[in-house]
Amino acid sequence: MRDVQVPPSPPTLPGQVGFGSCSVPGRHAVYLGAAAGWLACDGVLAWSHEATVCLRSDLTGPVLAKIEGVLPEDQIDAGEHPLAARAAAGAAVLAVTPGVFERLAAEGVRLHTVGFDRVSGGFYYLAKGGAAPEQKVQGDLFAAVRHALAGSEAADDLERCLDGLVDRLLSQLSSGALSERAVELAATLPPVRTKLEPRVDAAELEQKLRAQAQVSAAVAVDGKAAAAALSTAAERGQTTVRIAPWGRFERVSQPTLAVELNEGDEGKGRFFVLPERARWLLAFEVGPSAADAEKAAAEKAAAEKAAAEKAAAEKAAAEKAAAQKAAAEKAAAEKAAAEKAAAEKAAAQKAAAEKAAAEKAAAEKAAAQKAAAEKAAAEKAAAEKAAAEKAAAEKAAAEKAAAEKAAAEKAAAQKAAAEKAAAEKAAAEKAAAEKAAAEKAAAEKAAAEKAAAQKAATEKAAAEKAAAEKAAAEKAAAEKAAAQKAATPAKAAASPQPSGKSQKAKKAAKKAAKRAEKRAAAQTASSNKVAKRPAAAPEPAAQDAREEIEEESEERVSEEPAQPATAAQTASRKGVPTYAWVVIAVLVVAAAIAAAHYLPK
Repeated sequence: MRDVQVPPSPPTLPGQVGFGSCSVPGRHAVYLGAAAGWLACDGVLAWSHEATVCLRSDLTGPVLAKIEGVLPEDQIDAGEHPLAARAAAGAAVLAVTPGVFERLAAEGVRLHTVGFDRVSGGFYYLAKGGAAPEQKVQGDLFAAVRHALAGSEAADDLERCLDGLVDRLLSQLSSGALSERAVELAATLPPVRTKLEPRVDAAELEQKLRAQAQVSAAVAVDGKAAAAALSTAAERGQTTVRIAPWGRFERVSQPTLAVELNEGDEGKGRFFVLPERARWLLAFEVGPSAADAEKAAAEKAAAEKAAAEKAAAEKAAAEKAAAQKAAAEKAAAEKAAAEKAAAEKAAAQKAAAEKAAAEKAAAEKAAAQKAAAEKAAAEKAAAEKAAAEKAAAEKAAAEKAAAEKAAAEKAAAQKAAAEKAAAEKAAAEKAAAEKAAAEKAAAEKAAAEKAAAQKAATEKAAAEKAAAEKAAAEKAAAEKAAAQKAATPAKAAASPQPSGKSQKAKKAAKKAAKRAEKRAAAQTASSNKVAKRPAAAPEPAAQDAREEIEEESEERVSEEPAQPATAAQTASRKGVPTYAWVVIAVLVVAAAIAAAHYLPK
């Protein structure tokens, strides 16, 4: 025999055994429990909505009375919709309406919200109420498994990671309270509502359940017995078991899987480690051909008919006696088998729980180490980035400070230059003012000196004029006396001649009078030119010498006798000496002028 492609809809037992797709070719995933077999298991990955659910065990009578709640089965007419009523009554997980949500949360009931968008791949899980803390997990499931793909982008690898992912996530996040099949059935059934909220019509649900029940009608087997057989095989460590009419069941393990999702209101990334788990898969086998099957069936029917006829009499005789015994033995055997199965199941569950806990601890440790390494790498990268940004900021601050310093220095230099220019301008103005004041003071001083000089010159001129007038008066008196004396020549001739000494004295007096007169005239002329610098005047000594020379010349001329003389005598007596004295006088005057010009004043 060989494996063949699994049919799309294997027979199911509602509330006992169900089947769904999986990533293993030619296999169907097997689901057991009250939520199995009612619906075609499309899974949460086919959703584009959300559902809020709670456990039926939390909805006690007092709680329902307080919130005025109505259970799903109480909203369905069992006579009209029997399958829907059975499914609702056996469901362990129930959906709730928004009107019931806040009331149940206030009563301490744990509420779970599950949502998925198949277009974006967005998944989220919210848990609120009860003793456990509030929980919020969300993220893109296609991106959450990227670490397990190890760089592979093959569709088969992605399908392998997504196979049963939501079921594993819900089981871990709810601490085993939820399963994907239970949430999916709860989202299909009428939700728990208040008495004031409208009732949901269960006709559509009944149609879905009837379509699935038609597929399950061909299964003539006890679903509880099949589930017990699978549990017993798992407890014994068997990996293969055959159960009619389905065929071979294989026990396959799913490895540990680490997924990265966002947790909390802040959306901080976290790795969730899903531990390894084992599950049953169904494989169909190829049977004999139709002709062989009919022939074998005919032969088997004939043999069975002959044997039946032969054994009919024997069976009829022994049947009545053995019926009671068989019934008693069967009851005892079933009881013993049930007790043994229960004990083996409890032991197996305990061992499986311990093994799962150990594997979960190991997986969480590995994931934590990996997450710590990735976190350290991320923190290192963030630190390097922060250091680079800090260095860039410090560099920018330094450049800004340097620019501001340069601007400040430039402004200070400009201010200093302006102050220096202002100081120089003030100094220049002060110097100009001082210079003007000095020039003004010098001008005033010069004017005062000039006025003083003019006053002194005026006083001197007045004194010299007085002296000149006195000398002129004396001279006039002398001339008058001389005229009187000349008027009496006879008397003078008769009187004895004065001595030579007296004549010399007279001559000296006459000379002094002439010199005084000339000096007075010169002083009078100089007093009229005080503002101007006078031309260099001859020194008194030179002037006196020149005057004496002129007077001697005149005396000589006057003393010579008035007698005729020849031309030669005149030349020898008058021309030669006069010429010599004139030359001498000219030389003396030139020396005086030169001395006045070149000697320091």
